[in-house]
Amino acid sequence: MFDLDAGVAGVDTLYAIDGSSGGKLNKFSLVGETWTSNGSLTGSPSLNIDGAVDALGNVTLYTTSGAGINQLVDTSGYNAAPTGAFSALTTGFGSSVVRGIVVVPVPEPTMLGFAAVAAGGLLVRRRRSTQA
Repeated sequence: MFDLDAGVAGVDTLYAIDGSSGGKLNKFSLVGETWTSNGSLTGSPSLNIDGAVDALGNVTLYTTSGAGINQLVDTSGYNAAPTGAFSALTTGFGSSVVRGIVVVPVPEPTMLGFAAVAAGGLLVRRRRSTQA
């Protein structure tokens, strides 16, 4: 679920995998108080899904199939038919099967600096308290 339209409070766009149709990717938008279908994409049978939205409002989705991980970038935005095509990021896990996927946000470089300073401050404070 993503917040793609500033005029709609909270999340307004939902992507879901339809397991009964071979893993088709469906897109819905919250219009008024109703979730409305914007259409679907096929091309890569999918089992699981996660994704992230960038500063331009493009949604990058990652899906898993039994054989690997796929990516799709939807640039259509809020309440529009999904665009893009699936591309394989990984394939051929042998006898292994990918059962899930999670996108973990990476902090901005400036936040990493703050985290390092904070961790260093805690370490110094802890050493001083053990010396007393």
